[in-house]
Amino acid sequence: DRADDSVSVVAAPHSGEARRQPDGSLYGNIALNGVASFPLSSPDLFCSTGGDCTLRIWNSRHRGPHTLANGQTAVRSTGMPGMCCTVSPDGRWIAVGHDGGQVTVWESETMLCSLENAFRKRCISCISYSPDGRLLAVGSREGSVDLYGTQ
Repeated sequence: DRADDSVSVVAAPHSGEARRQPDGSLYGNIALNGVASFPLSSPDLFCSTGGDCTLRIWNSRHRGPHTLANGQTAVRSTGMPGMCCTVSPDGRWIAVGHDGGQVTVWESETMLCSLENAFRKRCISCISYSPDGRLLAVGSREGSVDLYGTQ
C-alpha cells in the first residue's frame, strides 16, 4: 500500500531494447515520447510509447507493467518509433502515432494491432480520440490535423 495515494512511481524503465531500422542500423532515439491515461473505468492503467519501438501498458497500483488476461506482460513491438499515444474513451483501443507518418491502433485487452496505416509522410506529433470515441484526430509535422471516423 502507498503512504501517499497522490503519487505513484513506476519503477520499470521504458526503453531497454533497441530496435533495428529496415536497413539494419539501430534507431538512435530510445526515449519515452508519449504517455496516455486510461478512462476512469481503469484508473490505475496508462500506456506509453517511444523510440524503442514498443507500446506498453503500465499498472500504477502494481508499479510496473500491466499483465493481460492471458498472463502475458502488456508490451508489444510496434516495429517503428512511437511519438504519441491515446486511449479511446471506453479503454478498448490504443492509437499510436509514429515517426514516419504511420498510425497503428491496438486492442488494449489483447495488445493485437488492428490497424496500420501511413496517414502522412512526416512524423505524427499528436493524436487524440474525441470524447465520444467516434473520431480520431491525428496531427502531423506536415502542419495538418486529420479527423478519421472510428465506427
